[in-house]
Amino acid sequence: MSLRYTPEEYLEIEQRLNNNRFKEFQKIEDEDAPESELAKKIRKHCKENGLPCLIFPQTPDVKKFLPPGWPDGTILLKNWVLFLELKKVKGGRKSKAQKEMALLFAFLGNPIHECKTYKRFIELLYGKG
Repeated sequence: MSLRYTPEEYLEIEQRLNNNRFKEFQKIEDEDAPESELAKKIRKHCKENGLPCLIFPQTPDVKKFLPPGWPDGTILLKNWVLFLELKKVKGGRKSKAQKEMALLFAFLGNPIHECKTYKRFIELLYGKG
């Protein structure tokens, strides 16, 4: 499988994203789900819309190569990158390392967005956030 798209495929992806922009948002209800469920929904949405997405659980093996506080998700979009920190609606708090990483990313012009619900993800992705 190649990750390279033809110009026609890029246009198709852009049209699909534009068509989904507000339809997707209107039919979503906020829910309190575990981070793992939120991550699954985000990965599924990205796959269905041709968006390169990296979200994986912070297992001990992953922690060996990622710096402390690194965001949970990275989604490549046209002209920007969406960095996500996934949290539970109730009780989800950032660690000291996550707060420090968020400051560094913001200083570099790439904020890390806290995302507690799928609806919030869609708001961030399609410009309502």
